[in-house]
Amino acid sequence: MEERYDRPFRILALKETNLNGYYEGRGVSVEEDITFSFAKSLGRDPQTDYRLNVWAKSLIAPFVDNSDVKYEVQYQSPSLSFNDNMGLDYWDNNFLIKPGDLSIKISFLYIHKMSREQIFSIIKEMKVQGIGNLSIILYHMSASPDLSLLNELGFSEYFEKNTKEFIGSCEILNQEHLNDINDFEVGNSCLRDK
Repeated sequence: MEERYDRPFRILALKETNLNGYYEGRGVSVEEDITFSFAKSLGRDPQTDYRLNVWAKSLIAPFVDNSDVKYEVQYQSPSLSFNDNMGLDYWDNNFLIKPGDLSIKISFLYIHKMSREQIFSIIKEMKVQGIGNLSIILYHMSASPDLSLLNELGFSEYFEKNTKEFIGSCEILNQEHLNDINDFEVGNSCLRDK
C-alpha cells in the first residue's frame, strides 16, 4: 500500500480468520489520520476501503466541523470480505466509475447531537455523487470514546463492546426521495432539529 499510494500507513489491528491465510484488519494513513479496513489472502494484494474514505472525507468534512464528531465509511455490498479477486483498481475507483452499483454505510459517533440538516446535507451530497444505496448509523455517546480502541475495532464493534458508554443508536436507511428537510427524520431521538 505504501508503494501504491506513496504515503506511510500503520496497521492498527490484524486478525486471521478460520480460513488459512486470510486476514482482515484495520489501518491508518499516518499523514492524513484516515482509518480504514482491509482484507488479504495469501498471494493477493490487500483489498482496502482507504481510497473510499479519502473520497468520502472530502464530501462529509464540510458538514462536520465539530471535533466531537467521528465518522467512518465502509463498503456494504460488495464488501471487502472474501472479494479479493476484484483487484485494487476496483476498490480504489468503483465509487467514481459505477457508484450506482454500490451500497455504502456511513457511521457517525458523537457526544453532542448532530442536526437533521447535517445528515440531510450529507445524504443529499452522496445522492448527487450517484451512490446507489446508502445507510447511515448514528451512535450517540455520553462521553468521548477511547480513540485508539475505536480506530482498532471500528464503530460497530466498539459499540457492541462498550454499549454502556452510549445513549443510543439510530439507523437511517436509503432515502429514495430526499427533497425536503422538513420531511426528513422529524423527531429522530439521535438528531436535533437545528
